[in-house]
Amino acid sequence: MYAGDCCELSFEDNGCDIMIVQGGLHHLLHLPEDLDRCLDEIRRSLKPNGVFCMVEPWKTPFLNLVHSACENPIARRCWSKLDALAEMIEHEITTYEQWLGQPQQILELIESRFRIERKKIGFGKIMLRARPLP
Repeated sequence: MYAGDCCELSFEDNGCDIMIVQGGLHHLLHLPEDLDRCLDEIRRSLKPNGVFCMVEPWKTPFLNLVHSACENPIARRCWSKLDALAEMIEHEITTYEQWLGQPQQILELIESRFRIERKKIGFGKIMLRARPLP
């Protein structure tokens, strides 16, 4: 496991078989610039046939419902996980809304560097597996 700045990875070129980002990209401060840099770094670091996997929040009807429930104080008191989500969203509202508000641009940036092999959108998440474009 590696932790560091996703816009300046310290991996060698073509040195990684797989890179997984789970719930990190929606924290990028400046879209699309930071996502551009991050995806370039992931692509640079992956072997030509390497795999990039991503799981991030995504605007879906289910997520809209969850967001509505987060605004209900009674629901938050009754369900601690909902309260935790609501509090997390409150603390990262700027980057969270920025991420959720640009789905087409995010997908275009990914598809400009990677061939998506599998993409699943549902229950407030996008999950994808992709390989670097030549």
